Amino acid sequence: MASVDPGKQPDVELLDQDSLDRIVAATKLPLCTDQKGFQRDLVACYKHWHLWSAFGPRAAKKGIARLAKLRRWAADGVRLLKEDDADHAHIQELWAAHGDGYPPLLPQVEKLGTLLEKANLNTVEHVGSPLELLTGVLLPQVFAYHFKKEAKISRDPGTHQAGGPYVRFAAQACAEFGIQCSRETIVSARKRHGAKAVRN
Repeated sequence: MASVDPGKQPDVELLDQDSLDRIVAATKLPLCTDQKGFQRDLVACYKHWHLWSAFGPRAAKKGIARLAKLRRWAADGVRLLKEDDADHAHIQELWAAHGDGYPPLLPQVEKLGTLLEKANLNTVEHVGSPLELLTGVLLPQVFAYHFKKEAKISRDPGTHQAGGPYVRFAAQACAEFGIQCSRETIVSARKRHGAKAVRN
C-alpha cells in the first residue's frame, strides 16, 4: 500500500477527466449517473482512505461526528437568525455593530449549512485495514450506485485470474489514486464484506 504523509491533504481535483474516463472504460459498462457526482464520490472514498491511513479509524470517526454536530448547529443557526430577522434583528445588529465590515451573518451560515448537507457523513463500522475498507466497502457502494450493478467478484474460467466489472473498476480507481493494490487484495476485501462470486 502507498505510504501516507499525514500532513498532506487530498487534492479535491484528484481525478481529472482522463482519470474518470479510464476508470469507466475499465468496467466495460456505461456510467449511469453524471460525471461530477461520480468524481465527487470517488474523491470522498480517497479522502476516507487517506484519513484512516494517516490517523486511524478512531480519528476519522471523531472528525465525522464533529461535522455532524456542526451541520446540526448550522441548521439551528439559520433558523434562529431567520427568527431574529423577522423579529427585531438583535443578533444581526450586534454583528453589524462589531463586525468591522464582515459580510451579513445569515447568508454565511446558510452557505455553511448547504456545504455540510452535501457532505457524506456516513461512518463505516466494518473492521479491516484502510485498503480493505476502501476496496471492500466504500468503492463497492460507489460502483453499485453509479453503474447500477452489484459489486460482485469473478474469475476467468481459463486463467482463474480475478476480474469482472467491479474488480477492474476498483483496481483502476486505486491506480488513479496512486494506491498500490492487487486484484487479489480486492477479491479478498470483497469476500470479507459479503460479495457474491459469479462466473465470467
